[in-house]
Amino acid sequence: MQEPVGLVRDWAEHDAEAAAVVAAAYAEAAEALDRDPAAAEPILRAFVRRLNSLQSEDDYLVEGDRHEEAEEAFFLLAARALLDPDEAREWLDDERDF
Repeated sequence: MQEPVGLVRDWAEHDAEAAAVVAAAYAEAAEALDRDPAAAEPILRAFVRRLNSLQSEDDYLVEGDRHEEAEEAFFLLAARALLDPDEAREWLDDERDF
């Protein structure tokens, strides 16, 4: 079962298409982590890269409150794999463009 994530819910007001992409990315990452928690690093890095792909030079979808919501979603996924938050933060910081 997927946790409710503000990232998806709140983004729909700004950009429904982006919200759908984020919801799919979150669901896919959650399912992949459930199948293989040992593969958490590539799964979480791929999730962040998908968030990065939603940004353009003119429209920064991951900013302000959305920045915090993106982190919340990432750390919910990391917790799902029982990861050390400090290790997971390194992966987030390595990958993110927001």
